[in-house]
Parts: sequence; C-alpha cells; structure tokens
Amino acid sequence: MNFRKKIISNNFSVKKYDFYHPDNIFLTDFENLERLKDFLQRSYHEIDAKIRKKYDLPNWIKYVLDVGEYQKIELP
Repeated sequence: MNFRKKIISNNFSVKKYDFYHPDNIFLTDFENLERLKDFLQRSYHEIDAKIRKKYDLPNWIKYVLDVGEYQKIELP
C-alpha cells in the first residue's frame, strides 16, 4: 500500500479488509482475465493515510511486540 501500486491476487478474502478497493486490487482465479485490461487502465484509488499507517511496518512491529502506541490490527 505504501508504494501505491496495484495488486493482482487470487485471495478473495482481501475484500473483507479496510484497505480493499476494486481499483487497486484485481481479484482473479487466473482463468478469466477479461477484466484485467480495464483494471489496469483505471487510476489508483488513494487509500486513507490512517489505513496505510495501520498496515505499515512500524505499526506491525509495535502491534506484534505490544510495545508503545499502535493501531490494533483486526483480521476479518
């Protein structure tokens, strides 16, 4: 997310996360790629800074080690 790049994935559960946006993450079974061209032509949808910070490395480390102030990461 911090690189602001589009992602292609077959992990459909990513739809449940707060960072998911269909303009940024293309979900596929890798058999049907008809929508891929349209996906790549759409602009990247900017993710809220608070959400990006929640998933950045410093927050993950603080969360895992339970040290300092951090945003809790709740998995769906």
